[in-house]
Amino acid sequence: GVGGNGVGRGMGGGSSSSGPADRFEEVDDDPFDEIMREQVEAARRSRQQHEATQAKALFEAEMKRREEAAAAQKDKTTKAAKAASERLQAAVHSGKLEELRQGLEECEGKGVKKELMAEARALRDKLKR
Repeated sequence: GVGGNGVGRGMGGGSSSSGPADRFEEVDDDPFDEIMREQVEAARRSRQQHEATQAKALFEAEMKRREEAAAAQKDKTTKAAKAASERLQAAVHSGKLEELRQGLEECEGKGVKKELMAEARALRDKLKR
């Protein structure tokens, strides 16, 4: 029986030696560590939201810039077509071949009225003969 008690104490000693390991694991679950993890996570989320907000603002500003550039380009194209159209009209009235040629060339692909283009071409062809 005495040998049995010795074995028991030996096992008891073994379990008490695992005591510090248990305490170490408790330190591992320190509430302070949990608070730090939460703060780091909150900071990361906040930074991501801030970056997303910034990216959205940059994207919107770029879209606005492109829309304004497109509108300005369209306005410029419209004005150029109007001016070319007026010069071609004047060339038709002058009846000068060289002015008609220049006017037609300038109006090419600018959305000038087909009727005016046709009239100018007909007059140019008549003057060529």
